[in-house]
Amino acid sequence: MAKYRISGVWKDDNNVITHYAFHTVNEKSTTRASKKSKADAIKLLENKANSAVTWTWNYNTSGWDIGSNVEVVHGSN
Repeated sequence: MAKYRISGVWKDDNNVITHYAFHTVNEKSTTRASKKSKADAIKLLENKANSAVTWTWNYNTSGWDIGSNVEVVHGSN
């Protein structure tokens, strides 16, 4: 089971998301972001053993806030 945090997205000229900034949550730390394609993100999150949440920077507290759960709605499965 892997836990992920998503801190950003990349969009194409039509404003459609093409990639995500994925961080892997470890026991005592969280990795730097790695750029995952939309297809790779769907594959990861279609696996019920994996989970992801949004992760946004809070300028007031100078820290990260955990946001909403991320789920695949219309994936290949």
